[in-house]
Amino acid sequence: MNSTKFMRKGIFEDSVFLNEKYDSAIMWVNSETRSVIYSLSILVQIDKEDMENEGLLDYLPDGQDLFQFLTESFCHFFEVLQEMEEGIPPTIFFNKEDKYGSAA
Repeated sequence: MNSTKFMRKGIFEDSVFLNEKYDSAIMWVNSETRSVIYSLSILVQIDKEDMENEGLLDYLPDGQDLFQFLTESFCHFFEVLQEMEEGIPPTIFFNKEDKYGSAA
């Protein structure tokens, strides 16, 4: 059974989910807040793989810079989602060290 499709129904219908391409980054849904918890490292990995498949990594000088850029972009995006008035915004699970030293 695909639990991500199940979570989109019933009591989680107010939860905000990202584009389906990021479904594999869903770690869990907080049953109290109904916020969808996404793994930051998997979100970054998904975008890096997309960029690699499109041949964009050939034009970038440093993979670490790309990792940092994608990490900061996702963090900023989730901050914007937290300010939304509609639905229950998702949150990030910091399962890798980031430049701020956040970890779970």
